Amino acid sequence: MKKILAALFAAAAAFANAQDRAADRFDAGRADAAAAAAQTARDFERAASLYAALARENGADVRILENLGACRLLSGDVSGAVEAYDAAMRRAGETPASRRGLAAAFARLQDDPAAKPPFARRVFAPHWTVPLADRILAAAVSWAALWIIATAARVCRRCGARRAAAAARAAAWAAAAAFAVCTASCALSALDERRFSCSPAMEAVSR
Repeated sequence: MKKILAALFAAAAAFANAQDRAADRFDAGRADAAAAAAQTARDFERAASLYAALARENGADVRILENLGACRLLSGDVSGAVEAYDAAMRRAGETPASRRGLAAAFARLQDDPAAKPPFARRVFAPHWTVPLADRILAAAVSWAALWIIATAARVCRRCGARRAAAAARAAAWAAAAAFAVCTASCALSALDERRFSCSPAMEAVSR
């Protein structure tokens, strides 16, 4: 009896998941159709609102975020487009779509077709172009490396191997710097993600 009930619950759960996936595909299809048929800024704004609703439900879908950025850009919401492309890059890193979209957004912001990204984006490019998950992993690896190297430095010092201890200390400082940079980058991205998900445009679609 228990096996039968378990099988029924499993089947019900699978059916519910299938319905959810079908609903997601339907909503994505509506948004894609609205974007494809859009001709005016107002049309693209409506399509952007559909993609924003999808992004709130499934924020991990990079295609939805990139399409949201494109529709916001074509509707005239340039800063909102940059936020959407940045959100996509936090998940999947830089893609051809996000690179082209950001280039177009910066060109409009600076009223210059050959405009370059802001100085900070050029100097600290990995902060935007490397996925957040990879930067978190880099922070964890540098933290582990810091403690391993620091332990090795103490052992070398106790054994009287001064040169090895000095080299280990230098490596430990490098690992500490890498950890600090990666951690700061991850923290800033977490704040950016919160601002993006709680922005007025994203909050409006939930009401």
